[in-house]
Formats: sequence, C-alpha cells, structure tokens
Amino acid sequence: DRIGVEGCRVLAPALTTNTTLTELELGGNALGDEGLCIIVEAMRNQTTLSWLSFTDNDVSVDGVRALCGWLGNTSSLRKLYLGSNRVSAE
Repeated sequence: DRIGVEGCRVLAPALTTNTTLTELELGGNALGDEGLCIIVEAMRNQTTLSWLSFTDNDVSVDGVRALCGWLGNTSSLRKLYLGSNRVSAE
C-alpha cells in the first residue's frame, strides 16, 4: 500500500525526533511534492541519515528544490535515489 501525503503527516513526528535513523526507503508511495516537502521539513535536524530513496513518487522539480534546501544542511547523506519521478533538466 502507498502512504501518500496523509502517511507523510503521520510519519513526520517520528522523523523529527529520531536520532538514529540511517536509511529511509519511501519509493513508490505516491508522495508527490507535498508529501516530499512534509518529509523534508521533518528531517530538518536529521544528522544520521546516510541513505534516502524517493523513487517513483510523482515528484517534480518543485519537490526536488525543497529537498535541495535540506541537502545543503546535512553532511551525513551518502546516497540519494530520485529515479522514476517527473524531474526534468531545468
């Protein structure tokens, strides 16, 4: 089943307080830009995440822009997967 935007709202508080998360797989969950933004905001203070996947979530360049803001504030991330989304070379 797909968690969608509502599932992101449910997951967000756990991401905000978790201090040991190293991998997060959210591929194929119909997050869209709104869901991605909710997750990114929740991960604002995340310092342990090294692997992140948002593949196949109908994310556009707007969602990626939000993600880039978070990427500028983290040094732990080593792998990021964004394949099969609506991102174009802009």
